[in-house]
Amino acid sequence: MYKLSITFLILLNAYQTVAQVDSLIKQINEVDNLKAANAYIELSDYYLGKNSDSLFYYGLKAFSTSVLISNDTIKERALLNMGSGMFYIQKYDSALCYYDEIITNDEIIDSYIFAKALSNKCIVFYYQGDYTKALICFLESAEFREKNNLDISIVYSQMAVIYQQTEDYDKAKKAYKKSYEESLVSKELNSSLSNLASLFVKLEEYDSALFYSQKALKYYRQYKTLSKESHALGLIGYASLKLHNYYHSLSFFDSA
Repeated sequence: MYKLSITFLILLNAYQTVAQVDSLIKQINEVDNLKAANAYIELSDYYLGKNSDSLFYYGLKAFSTSVLISNDTIKERALLNMGSGMFYIQKYDSALCYYDEIITNDEIIDSYIFAKALSNKCIVFYYQGDYTKALICFLESAEFREKNNLDISIVYSQMAVIYQQTEDYDKAKKAYKKSYEESLVSKELNSSLSNLASLFVKLEEYDSALFYSQKALKYYRQYKTLSKESHALGLIGYASLKLHNYYHSLSFFDSA
């Protein structure tokens, strides 16, 4: 949703150390606090999934600056990133504290940030092994997203993973199917069909595995995603092999 500006991509290449980048933003801060806060949060966004220390560090800088200028949107984006920084280094209780500061706010500042914080909280519960809390949380997340016209396909996909983990396979199947249906509405690509096909393979229900892997292949080809297409082709080949359709199996394994 929030993209790093081209200007700051150039700056990241030009300034190699944190101290140099901080020095530059400090100069900006002396002229315009809002620009400095935006610079910090964009840098923090840039490090999401790349470097947890930098993600947290610039998130904290953005948070501190946003408090000075009373900018609640940047503040909550910073809290979200700080929570993610803690999650990546497995400090789950700290991550929950940052997410809860967004969720328990009396006013919802940004529905997307709120939904993201709630989903991230559910994921923390999952990684802590508390599947009951995670499922309750995901149901709340799905309800909020539906009310606010946000994509809910990812939530059902995450719920399906938990059902599969707890060997509640019927619910897992339903959740994967629901995730796929919602992805057609939101136009958000997800892996529900191939995950569903993989589940049928695990359960040795190869006719269903073949059906959903073929459906997955057709779905992924619309988005031209080669890695997902390759996965679907592999599933088709494996299911065909188990159904003793050897020629069909070899042709799809070769394609994958």
